[in-house]
Amino acid sequence: MMKLIILLLLSVSVQAGTQQTTGNCSPVIDDTKIGGSVTIICNGIPQRVVDRLLKDLDERDLTLEEKNKELDELADRYRSLEQEVERFKRDNVDDKNIQGFVEQALVALRKGDFAEAERLAGELLDKHLENKVTQAASANFIKGQALSLQFKPVQALPYLKKAYNYRSENGEYAFAYAFLLAKQRQFKPAIPIYEDILQIIRESGDEHNVADTLNNLAILYKDTNRYELAEKHYLEALRIRRKLAKTNTKAYKPDVAMTLNNLANLYSNTNRYELAEKHYLEALRIRRKLAKTNPKTYKPHVAMTLNNLAILLNDTRRYELAEKHYLEALNIRRKLAQANPKAYKSDVAITLNNFALLLNETNHYKLAEKHYLEALDIRRKLAQANPKAYLYDVATTLNNLAILYKNTNRYELAEKHYLEALRIRRKLAQANPTAYLSYVARTLNNLANLYSKTNRYELAEKHYLEALRIRRKLAQTNPNAYEPYVADILYNSGKFYFFELEDKITAYKYFSETLIIQRNWYKKYPKLYATKLFLTLVLTAMTTKNNPCSLLKESLSIAPSEEWKQKILKKGAKCQLQN
Repeated sequence: MMKLIILLLLSVSVQAGTQQTTGNCSPVIDDTKIGGSVTIICNGIPQRVVDRLLKDLDERDLTLEEKNKELDELADRYRSLEQEVERFKRDNVDDKNIQGFVEQALVALRKGDFAEAERLAGELLDKHLENKVTQAASANFIKGQALSLQFKPVQALPYLKKAYNYRSENGEYAFAYAFLLAKQRQFKPAIPIYEDILQIIRESGDEHNVADTLNNLAILYKDTNRYELAEKHYLEALRIRRKLAKTNTKAYKPDVAMTLNNLANLYSNTNRYELAEKHYLEALRIRRKLAKTNPKTYKPHVAMTLNNLAILLNDTRRYELAEKHYLEALNIRRKLAQANPKAYKSDVAITLNNFALLLNETNHYKLAEKHYLEALDIRRKLAQANPKAYLYDVATTLNNLAILYKNTNRYELAEKHYLEALRIRRKLAQANPTAYLSYVARTLNNLANLYSKTNRYELAEKHYLEALRIRRKLAQTNPNAYEPYVADILYNSGKFYFFELEDKITAYKYFSETLIIQRNWYKKYPKLYATKLFLTLVLTAMTTKNNPCSLLKESLSIAPSEEWKQKILKKGAKCQLQN
């Protein structure tokens, strides 16, 4: 039976991770030494390999929890790689040329010299494997996994893809390729592979791994805006995990809480706030209980759910409750960071950033600025040591701080921070366009709004157009994920041409295209898109002479409040909308 690799992902908009590990690595404490000596061991892996992996992880400034998850994941990857090399050796026992390379690769692997193993696999591909499909698949897999163990996912992907294409029926190749695709946010090609994997696991009857794969597929569906499929998979995963937790509470209750948290994120993102709150609260109860007996492991989870619940409360304008939960989350994270700053400072910055968003919304600008600046200071310091891990976070806080400065009419400061955020995001997108181009477009859109506000119309138009080009391009390859963002840029551009340039013809062009997209998404998710569609209908009616009454009538049917209904009735008095 194929070995399972667990997919670990983070949602973008809320801090909601799938905290699932394979549990193969654990600390061993030697109490005979003063103060106790802690060594991490991973079953079946040479200690020098574990030490090498730990050294690489230390350079990435992960939280303790993230570090443990990554180590388990890397241990799985190492085992699959070592097993593949050994199998390759057995299957080619009569080929002396191959045997020599494989022997050297095994020695390199067991020393933790992944670069040498990767080099040998590449040399093997170059010299010995022409027209040998099985051997070529194996060598590509070895090279790809060796690259991924060096934290070179972009370079690893082509080799894992070749291995999978050569032997798509090989479960190990399928998991490794789909896993890395998802980690690199290449969701579209990853999903069908995971769907095939799920079917195979269902046939095996392994409920634990079925639930894991359902949860991970749900994350992919959510990140590509296929909310119904995401919900269906989360709910099935939750049913299985509740069942497993009845017979083994200690092992499976954390999984129940994790799926509740992820499901709550989905409900929150689709404006089903009551359901979201219900699931967050159950996850929080479980995690508080777990934290009483094991605070080191579960206090960070409590803080995460508090943070997510606070975001929900903020979205539903229950600001006092939201503030209460942010403060509790911040208090927990500050204490964790005092004991282990390297591991938990980034979590402090997350809550500071989110809390500042609330303070900005409630017009507490000085306090919001203070929290943003503290978050920015933490993230800049983390990024100095580890730019790959934290530059994205620096750009996020710069972008948010720029919004605050725009809202408080400090336009020069706003522009300065937007431009720095844009430089960082462009740099990140050069290395990984799939993951970061959408954020380049977001900052371009924000800059365009600022330029429009300050009457710099040529610059505004330039930035709107670039943002639109990027999002159109992204939507061509992944419409489910990016079409709504195309509509947002079209809508903002329409407003710009209508209100600032008084160009109704061009404005109508943008609003009309926005309507096509929004009507489609409104049919799928009426609660999520009703207000957006309503506003676009009203503005489209204001920019056309081609039957504006029908547009106003449509807007009246989905008006978000009685106040808005009365405004539409007044505006469309000639249309006899009440009839």
